[in-house]
Amino acid sequence: MWQLLVVFSLVGVALAEYDALIQDTMQKVQECKQKTGAQEDIDSLVNNLQIPTSPEGKCMVACVLEEMGLMKGDHVDANAVQSFVKTSVPDLPPTLIMMVTFTVTKCAKSGSGHDKCENATAFLNCMCQAAEANMSMFNAMTGHQ
Repeated sequence: MWQLLVVFSLVGVALAEYDALIQDTMQKVQECKQKTGAQEDIDSLVNNLQIPTSPEGKCMVACVLEEMGLMKGDHVDANAVQSFVKTSVPDLPPTLIMMVTFTVTKCAKSGSGHDKCENATAFLNCMCQAAEANMSMFNAMTGHQ
């Protein structure tokens, strides 16, 4: 689930300012891990920025997104994700809001099947790839590495 938070950091926000959000999300991760029977080591996933690949781990991702109100039925709700970002990061510049809106809309379509667990992880994978691409573009533009 850390990836979900990292994805939102593509907007350039220091996550340290959002301790309550992180703690709430990690609590949901632990609860969903129990509900789904996922065996993944959460600390390892967080430290290695990995997305679960086991069926139970994928369902843990879906569970967390559901608990956060970011899924509607079997699919990620792009509008809910966009609202979540705007609420969680109210000082987001308009340019970054546009980037997030485009990316979320695109990635919400990445999981198009009827399996909410697969759809949730497809969304998360897409968002992580977009975050990496955006970071690479930012680094190229600013000369950072």
